[in-house]
Amino acid sequence: MREGRIRSMLEEDIPAIMQLEKECFPVPWTEDMFRCQIMLGDVSANLVYAEDDAITGYVVSWFGVEELHILSIGVKPERRGRGIAENLMDEAIRRSMKNRCKKVILEVRRSNSRARKFYQKLGFRHIGVRKKYYSENAEDALVLEKDIEIST
Repeated sequence: MREGRIRSMLEEDIPAIMQLEKECFPVPWTEDMFRCQIMLGDVSANLVYAEDDAITGYVVSWFGVEELHILSIGVKPERRGRGIAENLMDEAIRRSMKNRCKKVILEVRRSNSRARKFYQKLGFRHIGVRKKYYSENAEDALVLEKDIEIST
């Protein structure tokens, strides 16, 4: 059985992340976009999930004023449904609490029913629509939000 661990994203991870991006998204991010995110490490949680030294998932997020904004999350298609995305989200949220974040916000394609079900399972609620958000096909993005539960 594979054992995974979550760690901060490094510049040397970019080639593996780019391969994962191409498997996950119709319009992948560029290498420069990931490089910029890594340089913003003090205001973000950019994490990878590594199994046997292979990156099988990642999350990119920013800390805003009292909110964590999830910019992108991806898991290798053959590794989905095994808790990787949930573990990455949990760790990003845990790290955001040090920055006094009180909620998580993200956008998801209206057509991405699998992701929408996943976010609903995690307790996200629909709060709005960004019309024609995705430039390649003018698809709307649903805006989802979740309160961060601070344990005492």
